[in-house]
Amino acid sequence: MTVDHDVAVSAQFVNEATLSVSRPGDGMGTVTGGGIDCGETCQKPFASGSVVTLTATPAVGSTFDGWSGACTGMGSCTVTVQCDTIATARFMRSCTTTVTQSESATVFNTRLTTENATLCLADGVVITGPVVVAAKNISITRVDPTALVRFENPAGIAIEVLYPGVWLRGLEIRASNTSWATVLRIGGGAFATLESTYVECQAANGDAVLLSHGGAAMSASRIVGPSMNGTGIRSEMDSSFRLLNTTVEGRDHAIYAPRTSAYIEQSTLIASRATAVLEVQGTSSIVMSGSTLSAGGEASRFGGPVSSSMVIYLEGNMLRRRAGSTSSGSAIIAESSQILQSSVPNTFCNEGTSTTDGEFVLPLVSGTIAANSTFYKGADPGLHDQAALFAAWCDRVGVGVAAS
Repeated sequence: MTVDHDVAVSAQFVNEATLSVSRPGDGMGTVTGGGIDCGETCQKPFASGSVVTLTATPAVGSTFDGWSGACTGMGSCTVTVQCDTIATARFMRSCTTTVTQSESATVFNTRLTTENATLCLADGVVITGPVVVAAKNISITRVDPTALVRFENPAGIAIEVLYPGVWLRGLEIRASNTSWATVLRIGGGAFATLESTYVECQAANGDAVLLSHGGAAMSASRIVGPSMNGTGIRSEMDSSFRLLNTTVEGRDHAIYAPRTSAYIEQSTLIASRATAVLEVQGTSSIVMSGSTLSAGGEASRFGGPVSSSMVIYLEGNMLRRRAGSTSSGSAIIAESSQILQSSVPNTFCNEGTSTTDGEFVLPLVSGTIAANSTFYKGADPGLHDQAALFAAWCDRVGVGVAAS
């Protein structure tokens, strides 16, 4: 611009917000509209207040299962993008087989040996006996979201997954052996996705979910361990898992995970008689955010008999040892570990009535814990200064614990 006389210049700045599209589910499809073609482009910035209409189109062999997040229903979705927004379009694989009546596991297993099969179960179907998923990319789901379907085995394992790419959606899975039961076993390099699935160990002892050299992603699900001894989830060496919006209940442990990697988000872990609701050991790597741990004993133990150098990342969690717990225990124990967090503080709360151990909510042996957390002890709801709390704990048990 050439300025040869007085000129007024104005600049207008427009707030932007990003519209993102996610496509969960075991099927395929595209979402288009407003310059988004997802497929390829699954997010785009818009001027704040923009109105965008999105259309979901399933691929051949898939069906559109509906919107969630910023969108609802089954048709096209119109979104007003005032701030960063996520629209979720779920695509599911079309049924290759529909099961309309209850079957024994022996019959049902014949359907689980062909890759890429999608088995849809009608309302009220019960599959009895040990089910073995013996092919890749198998989906087991309900005909519709309101159907009630169940897998059960009075003698032991209800479902065993031996191959990767298995999808379990909207199922009830139970085992009720009178002595010991593993309800869902994922092993041998297999990986399974559980969504809106209920897994319960009705035996006195055992594990609701056992990851034996396998992995799992669980969302919107509930995992219930045995009534006496065992865990909700046991993750053995070289296994990994991710929890999102999932509840895990156990009596001894909600989760026992030696030498594992885990991502726990917006989930709840509960144990009524816990040595530790969440116990991890060895070379484990744990990221936990927005979750709640609640225990009759210790709410979490990072470390243990095989403890080594671990890094645990905590963000915005509540770790709580409940009132009425008279046995020894702390809301958090870290043995030879480092506990880190970002700017979102955690809350550590010890409401137990024991006066012998666990009065303070700090590492027992060694390690560091990040600042900017909230600490409570006993029935006193008042906020305790972290540095003073560390000092008091060190004086009491005679160990060096550094606060960072």
